[in-house]
Amino acid sequence: MATNGSAPPLPDPSRLPHDSKQADIIACVVTTWAIALATVAARFYTKISISKSRPGASEWCLLAALVRSVPGRTSCLFMG
Repeated sequence: MATNGSAPPLPDPSRLPHDSKQADIIACVVTTWAIALATVAARFYTKISISKSRPGASEWCLLAALVRSVPGRTSCLFMG
């Protein structure tokens, strides 16, 4: 150690421990997509079976948004 008051050298970054959050990210992505899928499915079920009416524009927009979210969520799963 230097006695002139300088700081010790920094450690090599390749030797430092790195905690991966990949499993947490995958769990969050899968969970939120499953909740969204269940919500849209429940909305269609309610509209068709319980209300005995045809799905309207809002249901189709929800379905389109859900389908559109698949590529974004899948890219989150495969980005290390």
